[in-house]
Amino acid sequence: MRRCARQYTDDTISDEILYRILDNDRFAPSGGNHQGWRVLVVKDKTLGVQIKETLTATIKQHKTQAMKGEPPFCTVDESNVSQDDNKGLGGLLTTFLADQEEKAKSLLSIPDSYAVAAMIVIGEPVENFTWVDTFAGDKFDG
Repeated sequence: MRRCARQYTDDTISDEILYRILDNDRFAPSGGNHQGWRVLVVKDKTLGVQIKETLTATIKQHKTQAMKGEPPFCTVDESNVSQDDNKGLGGLLTTFLADQEEKAKSLLSIPDSYAVAAMIVIGEPVENFTWVDTFAGDKFDG
């Protein structure tokens, strides 16, 4: 089971908390344990709306495939922002922005030598987290 937050308040996360979250995550496992990612923090609300608009085509495609019974390949997962020291925050990691890489690079002034892999949304959820059972098979008993 995982906790999901899909809508967030307009409250701003302090730089201190954001730094703590990113500092905790910088040693997450990666291919070859290189941690070769770069992080771009977007706080500008207008730019956030533009990013959301950029995702519209991918979200529409995802929903269309799901309605046809064709599960699209994508990654959507909860970030670990809900640790005790970040109480009340929720996060969502999605690869949807990578599907619109050229638009994202242009919008965010990302150099061509970089790839857009994912986007993490962090904020205070509008509602309490809901629990989603993502496992439909037999329980793992070790």
